[in-house]
Amino acid sequence: MDSFEYVDQGSHVGFMPTGYVMSARGNNLMVIKVLDKDEVETDLKVTTHTEIRITKQDGNRTTFLLSTMFLKDSIITGKKSVMIGVAINPIHLRDVVKIEFQK
Repeated sequence: MDSFEYVDQGSHVGFMPTGYVMSARGNNLMVIKVLDKDEVETDLKVTTHTEIRITKQDGNRTTFLLSTMFLKDSIITGKKSVMIGVAINPIHLRDVVKIEFQK
């Protein structure tokens, strides 16, 4: 697969245990086309729990929430949690060798 296909707009809304409503604008992706483990193209529904795992050239892997991913000037940033806000170390696009998604 050569690219992501933008399908629809949306935002993520979740309920916190305290009863407050939390809204995370996210990246507005609802569905992305991905290759499964058998290299068959399939649609993956994006939720607030969808994770992305990036493998770099040096073999290090970074996993974080897709809804927090941001790409600017060839640098990928994101957070491991929406609630806590723990940011990942920025990843340069040229270092990426593999991108995987998990529901």
